[in-house]
Amino acid sequence: MSLSRTYTAGVMQGQDLRATFSQFTPQTAGTFQDPFRFASIGSCLVRAGSAEAIGPAPGTGLDAGPQIVVHGPNGDNTLGQLWYAPGQYYGTSSEPGGVGVGPAAYTVTGTGGTQVGAFSLNLDDPAALTWTNQNDITTVQRASDLTVSWTGGDPGSNVIITGISIVYKSIGAHIAQGRQSFPLIAPPFEEVDGVFTCTAANSPTGGQFTIPSGVLMSLPPSTQTAFLLLGKMGTPVRLTNVSGLDVLYGYSATLTGKAVSYQ
Repeated sequence: MSLSRTYTAGVMQGQDLRATFSQFTPQTAGTFQDPFRFASIGSCLVRAGSAEAIGPAPGTGLDAGPQIVVHGPNGDNTLGQLWYAPGQYYGTSSEPGGVGVGPAAYTVTGTGGTQVGAFSLNLDDPAALTWTNQNDITTVQRASDLTVSWTGGDPGSNVIITGISIVYKSIGAHIAQGRQSFPLIAPPFEEVDGVFTCTAANSPTGGQFTIPSGVLMSLPPSTQTAFLLLGKMGTPVRLTNVSGLDVLYGYSATLTGKAVSYQ
């Protein structure tokens, strides 16, 4: 379960609320991807390949009720269950005062469904960061290291830096038909992408982090969609007392991003 707010210059501004409830068999348990598998402080994690290869693990969705509610200092937000994806809940809003304006505390509640019991999860949202050299970064030369810098935020919190480059390649309709759960409104395609996430420790005076060229080279050269984002992450929370679940994960994050070109 994640609560995040993204500010992307010239593209979007809004909050993104997601929750996934899945069951895994002994055969699929090894493919489970821990949502808290962020890089250790001072390092980066890289994922590359097709979107299907790096997407959610192939678990069986669980019914956690008709909706999930996020209670915040400025009101409530609701995540509705996706009709085409059992066990997945989603909500979004561009209204100010939602997730990400921190520091703030949020309570996520669910009344439960046929497979998952009621729960209440408390999440914290640290103070905001300011990305100080954001305007200086437009074209990223992947063969060279890239340094990002910031000020603000909670001194004890972690800073997350993420890069994304997505390329869409046309594929045969007979392949796509087996994947889609909704009508196609565009030619069938496969999403091939690269994503990296780096983690840095914040300090009272802010900080900086240098992304190694080897990490940047994991991204495909930009042809369509590419972003660089920097932000804060709240303390991850795990619950082990929810009926029907072995463990419930949750976290909040706020990212400031911009469209860039990876060359």
